[in-house]
Amino acid sequence: MTVENFPKVTSATDIPSALAALLQSVAKGELTTDEADAIASLYGRYVAAVEAVEHEASLKALEERIGR
Repeated sequence: MTVENFPKVTSATDIPSALAALLQSVAKGELTTDEADAIASLYGRYVAAVEAVEHEASLKALEERIGR
């Protein structure tokens, strides 16, 4: 699998299919488990960043609603 063939991830909802593609690549011998683990770690960081942004937006909306 090349970088060009990786599933495009534009939101956290894309992560399960991206991880499934990684597993398939490992099963086919296209990636080592270490390579797949490194990529999966990046996906995890992406999800954490998305969650942080969403949390901040929710908190800001709540603070605006209560007049802070």
